[in-house]
Amino acid sequence: MTIATEVSDDVSPVQRHECVCCTLPLGRRRPQLVDGGDELFVCDLCWRLAGGREAIEARAAGEQPVPLLELDPAAEAVLAAAEYDQLHPLDRLLTQAGVRWAVLRFIVPTARVDLASKVLTRVAPEWTRPAESPYVWLDVVADRIRACTGTEFKRNAKRRRFWRIARVYAVCADRSGRPLTWVTQDDIAAAVGCSTRTVRRCLSWLQQEGLLWELVPGCRLPMMERPEGETPEERDERRQRLAAAIAAEEAARERARVELEHVRKGASGRAARALAQRDAGEIPRIDIPSTSTQPDQEQDAERPLVNLCPVYELRVPLTAAERREADELAQAHRPVLTAGEQLLERFRRHQVHPRNAEVQVEVAGGVFGVTEAGLLRWLGWQDLLPWRSGASLQGIVGMLRTDAVDESPQLTALIEDFVHPPQVSLVDQEKSNYVRGVDNRRAPRGSDKKGLSSIENGPELPAEAKTQGSATDARRKRPSRAQRAAERLLRGLLRPEVSDGVSIRWLTARLRGSKLLDYGWTEQDLADQIHGLLEYRHLPRHIHNSRAWISARLAKATPELPPSKQQAIRAVEVAAADERRAARETAALRERREEIAARRAAIDACDLCDELGWLPVPDGVPVPKCNHDPDTGGW
Repeated sequence: MTIATEVSDDVSPVQRHECVCCTLPLGRRRPQLVDGGDELFVCDLCWRLAGGREAIEARAAGEQPVPLLELDPAAEAVLAAAEYDQLHPLDRLLTQAGVRWAVLRFIVPTARVDLASKVLTRVAPEWTRPAESPYVWLDVVADRIRACTGTEFKRNAKRRRFWRIARVYAVCADRSGRPLTWVTQDDIAAAVGCSTRTVRRCLSWLQQEGLLWELVPGCRLPMMERPEGETPEERDERRQRLAAAIAAEEAARERARVELEHVRKGASGRAARALAQRDAGEIPRIDIPSTSTQPDQEQDAERPLVNLCPVYELRVPLTAAERREADELAQAHRPVLTAGEQLLERFRRHQVHPRNAEVQVEVAGGVFGVTEAGLLRWLGWQDLLPWRSGASLQGIVGMLRTDAVDESPQLTALIEDFVHPPQVSLVDQEKSNYVRGVDNRRAPRGSDKKGLSSIENGPELPAEAKTQGSATDARRKRPSRAQRAAERLLRGLLRPEVSDGVSIRWLTARLRGSKLLDYGWTEQDLADQIHGLLEYRHLPRHIHNSRAWISARLAKATPELPPSKQQAIRAVEVAAADERRAARETAALRERREEIAARRAAIDACDLCDELGWLPVPDGVPVPKCNHDPDTGGW
């Protein structure tokens, strides 16, 4: 066992990963202790608890099989007794995001899931990293303020005020873990001596510069009646409050009965109420304490919601060297795509989902399978039989529709064995409705004497001409309009989650039964109606019964109003509403200006008041507004 070349301990924060000991996102890449071994990511605390570089290298150089990271038993006991190790991973995520467990334990689980989803979807500002400490972050903020002097900060008062607000964020930051800070805007305004509007402007500037990242949004979440991990003291207190509330309710009922008896005896309402209070006594008032992020703030008697302050992470922009290092790391860890995967990425809009492969085979006769080498292989019904039984197709990384070759001639050279199956596109089908076959052969002898009936049924007709059939038979074999619409819908207009398990024959029957095509509906109108474009913003992720969905959507359609017309009507209504709103705003502004002009003219024409409309009065008398009436002297 040999020790590899030593790596410097000064690693950029962009390379931090999860620590192998405490599982916190504070690990840094350590020296590769053994040749050919895995990379080791340990945070600074666990690295020092294990003895540092000398102790770990001594263990790695020894022949006895001992763990490289052997922590102190007292430190292991502290880590085992840590509160976050006993929490659910979702609760641990929220506590590490700055939500205190003393507050989180009162929030209902469904609200925790929604809050965790919001936290996970938050994306940090690009080219920034968490600050090493609040003091380092405050220095970066000061440098940024100096750099913006003259553009953003044209006055020294604004520069000083923004720096004081940033200092409050730094002072209130957590120093035990991530550089997170949570403090209300009212507290910041009271500490700095400004308004909350100024705090919001400073917060917006810090977020715009990438110095603050809102990790947890400020919100109000429903509270549980029994907090998670309820202690015996809390249980006894809750039971006492419940017993007191029941006693208060019983006392109120008793007082109501006594008051009703006095009313029946002839006393008035107020007298009966006073006698009832004297006999039954006052009802005790029950104060139910609430949970909030500010325990010192006075709360209401009942608080069904929990208030959460927004949590911000202190971040600093990356330097030029760190950005180059991040680019190199991203380039090194970028996955290498095969030729087939690159081809699928290039022709993404022509990809076929495996669930729709059978539909494509039924419509177009087959699909093109993309191999790892970037070649196209024709897959028919027999080729998809192993996939239907649950086995994977050997060497196939994806599938493309047949029309991809028509739109991109470059794909023709990638087809294996240069075999292109016969294809019939919708253009050819539409063309066949108008083109009729013409028999250009020589007419048989005697056709001018026997007439048309003898030509159709006589023995003089050649054998190959007899087998062709009449024009009526050809018209019957031609696909109907409903069938062509069904093929077009299943070929590319319908989404995979809607067309799963739907055949052309079944969809043709539904379209023919709905009679929507007789009202001039197009294939795009049918697709929009099935997708619910005007009613649903997004389709469900999984539709259990696609046929029932399509039947319900077609039955709900209004034949006289296809989706295209409804969209046009809606656009006209929105434009008319905008015009009416603009007209109302213009009229209100005009009335306001006329009122101001009338007041100004009355003030200018009045000799009793000053230029602002106030009457001159002696000191100590409230200044009145002038009514511009000379008979009353303006009073």
